[in-house]
Amino acid sequence: MATAAAFSLVLTAAAPGNSKIGRSALERAKTPLRKVKRGPRGPRGLPGRVGPSGPAGPIGPAGPTGPAGPAGADGATGAEGPQGPEGPPGPEANIGLFTALLGSEPAPGDTVRVNWNRLAGLPAGFSDGVDDGTTYSANAPVTLSGTEIGLRSAGCPAGGVWKWGGTGWSCQPDVDTNSGGDITAVVAGTGLTGGGSLGSVTLSLAATPVTQDAAGYARLPVTPSVPPAADCNEAAEAGRMKFETAVDVLYLCNGASWRTLATSVPS
Repeated sequence: MATAAAFSLVLTAAAPGNSKIGRSALERAKTPLRKVKRGPRGPRGLPGRVGPSGPAGPIGPAGPTGPAGPAGADGATGAEGPQGPEGPPGPEANIGLFTALLGSEPAPGDTVRVNWNRLAGLPAGFSDGVDDGTTYSANAPVTLSGTEIGLRSAGCPAGGVWKWGGTGWSCQPDVDTNSGGDITAVVAGTGLTGGGSLGSVTLSLAATPVTQDAAGYARLPVTPSVPPAADCNEAAEAGRMKFETAVDVLYLCNGASWRTLATSVPS
């Protein structure tokens, strides 16, 4: 390591002729340094970039419960539940103002008894305390005995029945008027009228184009002119007959049209 004198010599040789610069380091070290005055503070620099988020801290304690929110809408009505068991009997009813109507206080299990003498506006028929009711009478052959109603047996032998004759009752033999037949009604068919289901019935021809006179002759309906063609243009009309007296012609229907049959005077 060089000494201070050697270091001074080197510096002097390096800078000859410049006494100020050529001063030794030791000499310059002995020169007092001037005090440097600090200048004013410069403006604040721009904020640096935000660093990454640090790890989450531990969960803090729960806060106090907040106030209750508003009530929600009512839900739908549920199904009806099963019927509950029958409850115990209730206490005896308090008759209150009706106590004055009782002959005596009712005991448990007793019915309320009313003293008739204490009732206002009692009908005359109840003044004796008995409901007399209505008196009924019966005419023959009905009998009435107490509360029983029946038919009189006197004057009607065994097997007889009481029958109404229009003006009165009489005992008649119990005769079966049913002859045993199985016909219950007579119904008029096609071309017939009448019939019935009770009593005597009669059947008659609904239309009689052919008649029989007193001498036994069959008589056809007569026409003064040719029969209408519309009366003989269907198969169901076949067999119709009419006699035209003006020209002595017999008309026969074959189901399509009229056919004529001339007649002659017998010799």
